[in-house]
Amino acid sequence: MLVLDVAPLSLGLEVTGGMMLTFVKRNDKIPLRVTKTLTTEDDYQTSVPITVYQGERPKVRDNVKLGHFDLGGILPVKRGIPQIDVTFEVDEDSILHVSAIDTGTKNTGSITITAETSNLSADQIEKMIEESERFAESDKAWKDRQEKHQDVEHYVYEMKHALDTQAVQDALGGIDKNKLNRILNQAADWLEENKSGKTNAEVAELEADIKAFEEKLEELKKTIDPILGKVYQPTERDTSDDEDMHEEL
Repeated sequence: MLVLDVAPLSLGLEVTGGMMLTFVKRNDKIPLRVTKTLTTEDDYQTSVPITVYQGERPKVRDNVKLGHFDLGGILPVKRGIPQIDVTFEVDEDSILHVSAIDTGTKNTGSITITAETSNLSADQIEKMIEESERFAESDKAWKDRQEKHQDVEHYVYEMKHALDTQAVQDALGGIDKNKLNRILNQAADWLEENKSGKTNAEVAELEADIKAFEEKLEELKKTIDPILGKVYQPTERDTSDDEDMHEEL
């Protein structure tokens, strides 16, 4: 059974790194409707997969797949620009409706999932809950590892994107640009080599990876930020209105 008066298990979809993004939490009262805004993972991506899962574990492979559809027709632009609104709605008849809309093109996609799709028994649901409690520590470490990897990956991507802009290229000399390109390409290779980690890694191994990602990000920032800081060299200006400079845009 998918849901009763409350959701017996969490409902969500797969996002980058094989993680489950939860929309409906276990014991949430129904009916309910939850919308979240997502974006593309790669540059010039023209479709996104919407794969729905049920379960309590952060890895989708440890949960139950309920259904899938692709949302296509997305404009081929840099990643992070498209905005995809995904909605999970559980109605009074315990039927799950998942829909997605590209806010730019207005293209839509959807899937309806009934109780028969999941067809989990009470014993199976209880077993999944018990497993989530038993593996809570290692699951948290795995999720933290994935997120730390993404932190470094996002930083590298943003710096590569900044380096492609004309303003940065005009402000930096050839030596600095070559140095940044070399550092970022090496970091991208390092990230690819350390993308997945071991399938059944122990908590200590996951924590070691977390520390490595944190140190890599700190190392990159210490090297790259001072170079890019040359783009914003201070110039003479009227300081009489400095109090307004504390507001962020």
